[in-house]
This record gives sequence, structure tokens and C-alpha cells, in this order.
Amino acid sequence: MKKWICYHAPVVIWAVLILSVSSLPKLKAPSLGFPFSDKIFHGSEYMILAVLALRSFVILRGWNRKTLLLVLALCSAFGILDEVHQSFVPGRDCNVGDMAADAAGSVIGIWLCSGIRFLRKKAVLDDG
Repeated sequence: MKKWICYHAPVVIWAVLILSVSSLPKLKAPSLGFPFSDKIFHGSEYMILAVLALRSFVILRGWNRKTLLLVLALCSAFGILDEVHQSFVPGRDCNVGDMAADAAGSVIGIWLCSGIRFLRKKAVLDDG
């Protein structure tokens, strides 16, 4: 139970939070002063989702290419479903650009985790 709370609950909670915010009518991301700045918010939320999902799935499946691809596929599919869900929320819409930002954020999250893992392994090898 402790393992579930530590590794799996955070990704579930974050996904519920994403869906909860997506359910708010007429919510718009704050502008950062340049075109398409809302994509930064989309990418960031899905980067966090990917990091949490990867952490969860590595515990279940180990660190390998299939796990990385599975997490990418699941996070991207969740982003698509979230956008479709928003098409039913008053004042919200389904946007392909947002789907792309969600997928890009997922890739960045997986890439960051992979880089950190590589650096940690390299540090251990260099110290040994």
C-alpha cells in the first residue's frame, strides 16, 4: 500500500487535477505576452504528468524502451482525450495545437528523466 501511495497515487492525482481544471468553463491560460504562450502551460502540465507516469511505470515494468514508449503513448492519448473532453465544456474547445503541446511536454518529461538517469549512472561509474 505504501508503494502505491508513493509511486502510483501522484500520477492519478495529477491526472484528476488536469481533468478538473479542464472542466472549468471559459478558463483561459494567462498570456505571457507572445503568441501561443498557452502552449507553455499545456506542455508543462504534461511534462509533469509524463515524469510522474514514468516514475510509476518504471516501478511496474522496469526502465526500458517499451516503458518509455508506453508512457509517451498513454500521456499523449490522455492529452487527446482531455482535448476532446474540453469540446463538451462551455467556453472551451478541442484544439490540435494543444494536443501537440501536450505530446511535446510528455516527450520533454521523458527526455529529462532519461537525461537525469544517464547522468546518475555516469556519476556512479566515474566514482567507481
